[in-house]
Parts: sequence; structure tokens; C-alpha cells
Amino acid sequence: MPDKAYELDDSSPQQTSTVSRADAYGSSVEEKAYSYKDGDRTIGVTLQDGLVLQQNSSISTNDTVIIKGSAQSIISKGSDGGHGGLPVFRSESGGGLMTLPGGVMLALDPEWDEAQVDSFFSNNGISPEQVSELGFIPNGFLVNTDPGFPSLELANELAEQEGVEISSPNWWTEVEAR
Repeated sequence: MPDKAYELDDSSPQQTSTVSRADAYGSSVEEKAYSYKDGDRTIGVTLQDGLVLQQNSSISTNDTVIIKGSAQSIISKGSDGGHGGLPVFRSESGGGLMTLPGGVMLALDPEWDEAQVDSFFSNNGISPEQVSELGFIPNGFLVNTDPGFPSLELANELAEQEGVEISSPNWWTEVEAR
């Protein structure tokens, strides 16, 4: 995890709206809505302002742990504003908390040959070192990005291009053990 926080760029094209609500602690927080493409669908997510994913070793006494993990936890930033961390989102459909560890899951036209795939990556400024093949999807790749908003931004940029069947940020999502 990087030590720096990813600042929200209000001019970012995937941001769609801002709403206010009361959080679980009774204070008013501002939520910013974003979206990304998942195949033919547009999926909405809401930034949970005041929550971040942070290394457990960086949690201060002013922070409230919302979900405790073995190495990282989702926290409510204390009065000092927290110590960086990754942004936390919630699906607009009401799912669990989500964050962006980095990377874009990408499926290109399965009919494309290696030269067409290489050209796509080159034309989009993606170096071969950033790309790992996903063996379970024809022409499926994981494109490495920095954690946080860079993953969301690249996924949205690539989703609109010809030959892209899937371009989704690599989400970490909250799950409940059964």
C-alpha cells in the first residue's frame, strides 16, 4: 500500500453527482457518485467520504476501525484526517464496501491476433510490463495500475474503445463468511 492518499479530482469524467447523508456516527458526510463499465452495463458506486483502507500499522488512536483485516483495515478517519489510505466505495445497489488495490481487468475482442492486441496496448500507452494474461478469458488481461483512482480512470478510458468487451477496475469487495 502506498503511504500517500489519492485526492479526489472533481473534474474526473466518471464522477456523476454529489449527495449528503448522515453516517453511522450521526454526522453529515458528503458522498460522491462514480461509475464504471461492466460489459454493456454501467455500474454506479458511491465514494464513502471519511472511510479509507489503511495498513494496520498506520492506524492511529483517533481512527475508528470499521472492518478489521489481517494486514489492512477499513477505518473512519479520525479528527486528524487520517494518514492516507485508499478510497472506499459502496455499490449503489447496496452491496458491501469496496476499494481499488490497483489494476484493470480487461477482455479484448477474442478474434484479435497478437499484433492487434499489442497495437491496442501501445496506442493506449500501456507497456508490456504492465500486462499479465488471464488464462481463463480469451484475450483477457490484468493491466497493472497504481491503487485508487488511477484504476477507475483507466478502466473508464479503455471501456469506450473499439474491441474492448470488458474493462473493469480490479475491485476488492467486502464479503461475509458463511
